[in-house]
Amino acid sequence: DHADAVVRFRIFKDDKEKTMQTLKMVAENGRWVIDDIVSNHGSVLQAVNSENEKTLAAIASLQKEQPEAFVAELFEHIADY
Repeated sequence: DHADAVVRFRIFKDDKEKTMQTLKMVAENGRWVIDDIVSNHGSVLQAVNSENEKTLAAIASLQKEQPEAFVAELFEHIADY
């Protein structure tokens, strides 16, 4: 089962504008859990997955046959992460 819950709230008590988000819910083990949060900025799940894919691609590009070569190059690029 799936359901959407649209919520509106003020991030800070003094805010004039309300923020609206959609909570994408899924039933798991007899209870509802949040599967994703969607706002006017997009899906949190998609954003996290996109960043994870970029990080994994960067790490894969550093792979070496010898583990110590990989670690050495990783430390050369540590500031990039």
